[in-house]
Amino acid sequence: MTLPDFEQLRRLGWEFRENKIFLAVNDLDLFTYLSPQPLTAQEIAQRLNLNARALEIVLDALVSMKLLDKKDNHYSNQEIAEAYLVNGKKTYRGEIFKHLHQCREQWENLGQILRTGELPSERKFTIREERRANRHFIWGMDNIACDRAQLIAGMLDLSTVGNMLDLGGGAATYSIAFVKKNPQLKAVVLDLPLTLEVARENIALNDLEKRISTTEGSFWEVGLGTGYDLVWISQIIHSLNESKCRELIQKAAAALAPGGALIIHDFILEDDHTRPFDAALFSVHMLVVTEGGRSYSVNEIMGWLKEAGLSQVQRIEIDAHSGMVRGTVPVAQAGST
Repeated sequence: MTLPDFEQLRRLGWEFRENKIFLAVNDLDLFTYLSPQPLTAQEIAQRLNLNARALEIVLDALVSMKLLDKKDNHYSNQEIAEAYLVNGKKTYRGEIFKHLHQCREQWENLGQILRTGELPSERKFTIREERRANRHFIWGMDNIACDRAQLIAGMLDLSTVGNMLDLGGGAATYSIAFVKKNPQLKAVVLDLPLTLEVARENIALNDLEKRISTTEGSFWEVGLGTGYDLVWISQIIHSLNESKCRELIQKAAAALAPGGALIIHDFILEDDHTRPFDAALFSVHMLVVTEGGRSYSVNEIMGWLKEAGLSQVQRIEIDAHSGMVRGTVPVAQAGST
């Protein structure tokens, strides 16, 4: 009998090493300190108040991981770290990894969740901690969505859309991409107050204050308004249970004008719930960070849109990472969903 390659399992068991090293040094903004000039381990340790021996061991590992270079005991960023992990650069994406480091702690509860099906009691955050964690999260979502938003803006024909509601719009990433692509379009971003602090910064950075407005509140508690040509819901439903998904879609559909469209963008599973890989693993992520959330299949989402009275319901494929489902309010039924 020939046994399968054990190395596959060994790699799975050891993957935490590189993950933890990378997340820990990113929290320290290590790559930002190395951007102006190469530094020794001792120089970095003094600036960041770290133990020099421990830091040198980790720096050498980062060289092996191809994130740093080492020459004459001086360390510098490799190209990928310089491009994406130096705070202050336009291409900086380090916030998403600070958020993921916070999520990693919650993943340690997976064994308990498998036994009970419930999340453990949450640690109470101070207002300052909550604001910092929320900024990491919202800017992190912008880090990973900004390229995808440009892609989707090029895929969707929004030339006849005059106004849109970006429901739970976070940093306004998609609103920004959509209005830049479509000069006639104006957008409203609805989200919680702490989140909209980041959204307004992002809108101002893009000089779009006249075309993108914000509304504070929970989409469960405030009215959404009516008459929108488009309601955009990106990466929201995976945090909700099935009942809440139906409720949100019903509420969003009622905010549309005659002929208006609702588009759901998310990690979308095939009907057997095992593919694609990213969506299947993201479903486990929702298991450990939400009460009742998971990834949903294309047929589940399409069914909810049809239940809300939408027609011309269709799947719009993007790639293996995410997809869209779109439905339209029939003109004769607009406002009656």
